[in-house]
Amino acid sequence: MRAPVGNKTREIVVMALVAVCLVLVSANAARHYARLDLTRNRMFSISKVSKDLLASIPQQVHITYFLSDALRSLTPAAGRVADLLQEYAAESRGKVLLTILDPDKKGQGESARRYGILPQQIQVVQANEQRTTELYSGIAIDYLDRYTSLPAVFTPDGLEYSLSFAVRKVLSGRRMVVGVLVGSPGKALGSDFVSLRTGLSRDYTLHEYLVGERIPPEVDMLLVLGGTRWGTRELKAIDSYITGGGKALFAVKGLEVQTAQSLSAASVGDSPLLDMISSYGVRVGRDMVLDTACRDYRLPQPQSSGQVAWETIGPYPPWVSVRGPNASATQPITASFSGLDLLWPVALTAAEPEGVHAEALARTSASAWLQKPPFVIDPYRVSQTGPAQGSPLRGQFVLAYALSGTFPSRFQAQVRGAPTRIVVVGDDDFLGDLMQFSDSMHNVLFVENCLLWLSGNADLLTIKTGAGADGRLDRIQDPALKGRLMLTAELLNVVAIPVCVLAFGLLRRVRRKEKAIP
Repeated sequence: MRAPVGNKTREIVVMALVAVCLVLVSANAARHYARLDLTRNRMFSISKVSKDLLASIPQQVHITYFLSDALRSLTPAAGRVADLLQEYAAESRGKVLLTILDPDKKGQGESARRYGILPQQIQVVQANEQRTTELYSGIAIDYLDRYTSLPAVFTPDGLEYSLSFAVRKVLSGRRMVVGVLVGSPGKALGSDFVSLRTGLSRDYTLHEYLVGERIPPEVDMLLVLGGTRWGTRELKAIDSYITGGGKALFAVKGLEVQTAQSLSAASVGDSPLLDMISSYGVRVGRDMVLDTACRDYRLPQPQSSGQVAWETIGPYPPWVSVRGPNASATQPITASFSGLDLLWPVALTAAEPEGVHAEALARTSASAWLQKPPFVIDPYRVSQTGPAQGSPLRGQFVLAYALSGTFPSRFQAQVRGAPTRIVVVGDDDFLGDLMQFSDSMHNVLFVENCLLWLSGNADLLTIKTGAGADGRLDRIQDPALKGRLMLTAELLNVVAIPVCVLAFGLLRRVRRKEKAIP
């Protein structure tokens, strides 16, 4: 007879079988895995848009994360970037090959530079000593004989959007082209829109055109910045581009604001450009919009160190600030965005022709008002409250529209163009370098959202807006209500909670004494 198997032997066999199962499960996890993300915007999950993009890759894409090992020990963000990249590659089911390497250790510094990835200077404090060191943290994407890169990635915020945008770009084999028309006399893209140019040049090829110059069809989108003085001859090229299916963003207003020496403003008279935009479906106003929801007026104060300090004068109602509650929640451009600040804007009114649909993108708060000529915009004299309640000049006004459909030609009767899209914003100053004065660099992000929607890449906006949801606690615009809520929160945290903890401790102590008494 066979001797019975002892309990110890049985335990060893069971443990061995469990270990084998764990090894097999681990080996299979690269292909089959599941995660549960309970965050509000599923910020730790790869979106369906990215999954669909990864599934459509015809041949393998190589992603290389050039990461200095020293950076891992300095910040946990580097590890989070690596985790997101690994999950991105895992979701591709083998269509994305990920490599993470330290260029210094592997002798790949020259390779990183070939992709435009350069070491970044970072201040490091170790052993009470501050020093500057150069560290790598950039991503290269290769496909066939094409490549693109994300030269500096130090946080996972917005990384999925940047990756998917880069992968789509490298798969298509071309960068989208954005044409620019500057309509303000004496201004140019290279000198007066540096922040805009720098922000867009990362993902787009910018080409500035002269007014009246033909806009070729290979231009994916057109930015029209001002131009109220243009005549019919200059506008025919724009009209031809749009009726040919071209997409455009018009940043225009029925005002001319002078900022060179002293602040002054005047309404424009007849404007063929504004008449053309009206024929497309949006009437551009000539009265200035002011709002209690506004930015501060700031003046730069150069420092001896070369830095710039800003002197804040106070709230400036002509610099209207739009936040989430006053933006369209259904339009992808503004479904979840970081904000939009307009400088001396005007109100817009929809007047859609047949075949055109207009959707309001951004509105003022309910405490806005119109100022008619003569305009007073001096920050020391401008009204902070506007006309009395019940005045026809008070109300909530639309500041930006998104239009889609087949637009009628302004200059060719009975001619209706191919289906296309247009965005109209009632301000031509919000994209200039004045945005540094109003601390409104997020205006560039708004334009990037507009370009994605215009170009038909609105699906990427679901990634961008989901990851970049505005986390600032500024949804409440009423100063009085905000003050009351802040006081309530302070009392709750500083007084109520400690008192409750103390009371609970005293109650426990009393009960223990009562139990101890025989």
